[in-house]
Amino acid sequence: MTILYGRQQRPQRYFDAHFQTDAIKVLPAQYCATDEDLMLVTVLGSCVSVCLHDPQAGVGGMNHFILPGKGHDTRMEPARFGTGAMALLLSALFELGARRQRLQATLCGAGNVLSGLSSARIGQANADFVHTFLRDEHIRVIAQDLLGQHARRLHFFPARGNALVYRVEPLPDAPNGTDLPAGLSHPARRKSDRRPDSA
Repeated sequence: MTILYGRQQRPQRYFDAHFQTDAIKVLPAQYCATDEDLMLVTVLGSCVSVCLHDPQAGVGGMNHFILPGKGHDTRMEPARFGTGAMALLLSALFELGARRQRLQATLCGAGNVLSGLSSARIGQANADFVHTFLRDEHIRVIAQDLLGQHARRLHFFPARGNALVYRVEPLPDAPNGTDLPAGLSHPARRKSDRRPDSA
């Protein structure tokens, strides 16, 4: 069993008592790819996570990028930006035996979670970037939960390819109750669902 991640990362691995499975937190500017039957977890505002899965190889992975495109400061982590985050995740998956033509993508995040226009612009730019990137790379999107005014907690099971999304309560004036696209599960919220899992 293999777990691949960035050179500067220290995976935060823990046992999730609710799901009764090993889990790894994927923080902003990180990525993780694996053939293990575990759970990848992240929390998203205007950032985006792309979950990729090859059902034939039984491998998958998740990234968490903050801004679209390429960064101009080489001192910053490549996975902070969409282009670097996608390249690193794809490279790790190919190393584990995935093939581009078999990859399936699940997208999550890009929320307008802060007051003002900057968060909305960043979220929209991230969503636009990831759609363009995946279209150009001929990677099929099977499910997505993007934009809106919710923060989200995403659980992805890379060996199986299924995802679970918890939407964090929106701002008081934000609409609620929108349906999730097919392929993403949205469990009923409980008080315990409103905070990230503790390690």
